[in-house]
Amino acid sequence: MEALVSLAVLSLIMFTLLSAVRIYQEADLQSRSDKSSEWLQFLHLMEEELSLYEIALVDGRRVRLKAPGENRHYEVILRNKKIYKTPGHHPYLYEVANWQVLYFEGGLYVWVKFANGQTFEGVVPVVEHGK
Repeated sequence: MEALVSLAVLSLIMFTLLSAVRIYQEADLQSRSDKSSEWLQFLHLMEEELSLYEIALVDGRRVRLKAPGENRHYEVILRNKKIYKTPGHHPYLYEVANWQVLYFEGGLYVWVKFANGQTFEGVVPVVEHGK
């Protein structure tokens, strides 16, 4: 009888440990797939970048930037699931399925859908150069 009780207690302990490991694995997977921290970092990076450039064009899928006092243009685009600045390759955000950018006085409205299905939207303030 003692062996049966010991076996029941041991199986209860093993079940509890396995359940705890499973819960931890699910929470870890969920936190790794959550893109909210990357989204907030992207908004901050865009705000910093836009403070250095003038916006020349926004057409919904790309932002064309002009360096003040120079005749150089840059673009922020989505290609190969990455939002990055060209020329060159300065990535801002990875695993992006789609994005939309709209310009309004005082800022950019940005909507992003990640490959995992999460969507975010936000406003990046724009400082007008020369004002």
